[in-house]
Amino acid sequence: MAATIYKLNRDGKLIRSFLAPNTSPRGITFDGKSIWVTDNVAGTIYKLDLEGKLIKSFLSPGTVPKGAMFDGKYLWVIDGTVASIYQLDLNGKEIKSINVTGIDASPQGIAFDGKHLWMTGAGGGIE
Repeated sequence: MAATIYKLNRDGKLIRSFLAPNTSPRGITFDGKSIWVTDNVAGTIYKLDLEGKLIKSFLSPGTVPKGAMFDGKYLWVIDGTVASIYQLDLNGKEIKSINVTGIDASPQGIAFDGKHLWMTGAGGGIE
């Protein structure tokens, strides 16, 4: 099966789909104009237009990018292997790296509520 990106309405009805730029898409976020997709096998972050056309790509600062989030200015990517969160500009330049090993050894997802980062983890953590 080919890796696919799907656009759904809020009731779950499929609006459109297109092939992902690589084999293992994980995280996806929207910046107001384009979508950003992480691929944890290729270690790459892709920017796509809403029709699926590749606009740009760059290597993730970590080895296995998973979750992705846009905060209105920066792209944030979480890496489950090196247990870090990366703040990137939209050209892929690393602004900040936050190691979260002491919180969870295998972070997966990331969100932003306007003030705080939220993270999910699969590696166990603080109780």
